[in-house]
Amino acid sequence: MGFDFESLVDEYISYLHFIKGFSPSYCYTSKYILRSWFDVTCDLDNFDVDNALDIVDMWFDSKLSDSTINNYISKFSSFFSFLAKKNIVQSNPWKRLKRRNRDKKLPGILSFQQIKSIYNFCWSDSEQDAEIKGMILMLLNYGLRFSEVLNIQKRDLDCSAMSIKIRAGKGNKDRIVPLLEEDIFWLKKISLSKRKDDLLFNSHNLSKATIRRRFAFALTNHIGIYNCNPHKLRHTIATILLNNGVSIVTIATLLGHKSIKTTQLYTHLSLSTLQATYKAALQRNTCQIPSSKKNLSIEV
Repeated sequence: MGFDFESLVDEYISYLHFIKGFSPSYCYTSKYILRSWFDVTCDLDNFDVDNALDIVDMWFDSKLSDSTINNYISKFSSFFSFLAKKNIVQSNPWKRLKRRNRDKKLPGILSFQQIKSIYNFCWSDSEQDAEIKGMILMLLNYGLRFSEVLNIQKRDLDCSAMSIKIRAGKGNKDRIVPLLEEDIFWLKKISLSKRKDDLLFNSHNLSKATIRRRFAFALTNHIGIYNCNPHKLRHTIATILLNNGVSIVTIATLLGHKSIKTTQLYTHLSLSTLQATYKAALQRNTCQIPSSKKNLSIEV
């Protein structure tokens, strides 16, 4: 039985948007991936694991990253599950493919001097770039996600309780984050001219990409920190808290991690910091290994 692939994709995208409630950007991305990589001449009736693997091979040949390939497999698997429910295909061969195991890279963190430079910039008397300064403090001091900062409204700020409500972050769970007294100053200034439902850090309704560029410009030109994305600030505070004895459960709550396993990534980073400190301490030790012993081998 022949099917119009383009029509099926359009029907699937409508299902994602209107029934499942996915955002237009997610739907557009799904549509683009399906149409870009699927051979429309392929027989859906007889599409099997081998056909799926042929497509995966094309992704490898195109030098796509493991995370991108995993994302594409998920997109195709979702599409074929939709087709199976409509009895257009008998089964979903994509479900039989194993995801690529990725070794999680340890997130980089800022140095003490870089953190000091950020505070000098953000707590300066100048009110220029007040929103960007406030955003940087929210990212660095509280480990918020970039998207969470952009979604903060004036009504979420409770200066009397020294806290702020983070609405429907990743995992669709609101959480309350305590604020430092020093940061209340900038947050009050930023909120003065705003209405209750106004966004706190995006009064001009700029795109996320534009705000990212402003963030990068401030760090590069005003502070001298290069190649630093918002998530690096989040990694930094998580590691600082861990190194100072804060429990991993508390850190997970602050960061809004749904699973403690996500937070445990920082224990590896903390260990690497500990090892570097330990190595430096040994190098400063006056007790040196005798030169005659350095090249000795041990027989087992």
